[in-house]
Amino acid sequence: FPSHDTVVLSEVHVDSGWHGEPISLIEKNTNARVAFITRLGKGLIPDSDTILQDGDLVHVIAAEKDLAAVEATLGKNPDTN
Repeated sequence: FPSHDTVVLSEVHVDSGWHGEPISLIEKNTNARVAFITRLGKGLIPDSDTILQDGDLVHVIAAEKDLAAVEATLGKNPDTN
């Protein structure tokens, strides 16, 4: 991120179409990094091979100005992005 951007950590809703996809797909399709996921009540720092599962809560780091676009992308099935 450029040094002048305000960076935010945000929990984002992820469409069920993302379930079964690797975390790396989120980072390829957005200007965000997955900071961690909450799975079964426990925090998990994912790597690029981590597969998103139903029930996962996704927390991303993004520039504040990009957050709405990140949320819009993740709120849709990845096949439509």
